[in-house]
Amino acid sequence: MLAVPGATKVTWPSPMLPAIPGCSRSTPGAGVCVLASGDPMFFGVGSTLVRRLGADGVRVIPHVSSVSLACARMGWAAEDVEVSAWIGRPVELLHPAVQPNRRVLVLSADGQTPYEVVELLRDRGLGRAG
Repeated sequence: MLAVPGATKVTWPSPMLPAIPGCSRSTPGAGVCVLASGDPMFFGVGSTLVRRLGADGVRVIPHVSSVSLACARMGWAAEDVEVSAWIGRPVELLHPAVQPNRRVLVLSADGQTPYEVVELLRDRGLGRAG
């Protein structure tokens, strides 16, 4: 773990959006660093921060994207995959994407989303989908 003298660790509240303006005002002149998992510019916190603070107010240092990692693990070409993000959306909206011979990568909101997707697939008779 990197220790930064004088830094304060803050856990993001949920919902996050109301906290964004306050985090920069709480320490005028000081920078704010957000450490996030996943791909920060693909339905992630990076996109949210750029929308709220402007591109000039945010520096994003990405790593390999969650989409690239998942496709590599599955052996799928990323251009052949439909990516669906289910953060703050009902999982039932996934129905149109679930079609024969279509590969869908689902980005989940939390640890519950995968269970909801499995239930949706089972209800559609796709219990052996993988």
